[in-house]
Amino acid sequence: MARKIEMKLGDHKIQCELLDEDAPLTCDKLWESLPVKSLTTNAKFVGDELIVMVPVMADEENQLKDVGRGDVGYYPLQQTLCIFFGDLLPFGFCNIVAKVTEGLDGLKAVSDQVIESGVLPVEIKAL
Repeated sequence: MARKIEMKLGDHKIQCELLDEDAPLTCDKLWESLPVKSLTTNAKFVGDELIVMVPVMADEENQLKDVGRGDVGYYPLQQTLCIFFGDLLPFGFCNIVAKVTEGLDGLKAVSDQVIESGVLPVEIKAL
């Protein structure tokens, strides 16, 4: 059974399924770091992407630049998870570590809140 995580971004929750087969080492490091309290910012320079800082250091693993709506990527050695929720042009290659399974449609509103306030608190936990 796939491992799942929940991210609470401000008042909005999303659930994600870890892609252990695609990025096993990165997924393990993320899982071991949980629970995490952090902040999210908007990556408006590339499009519909939210960035969450995480205490994880992982190397390149099955990297992609062509990401899709609902993908969650990790940028190696930058300690960031990136939640892709719409139109975008990614900054670079990233390890795809999870897929959003619930709550994706509410991320545009979260992104708008982040643009207004600068940051929002984030909590990530295992389900």
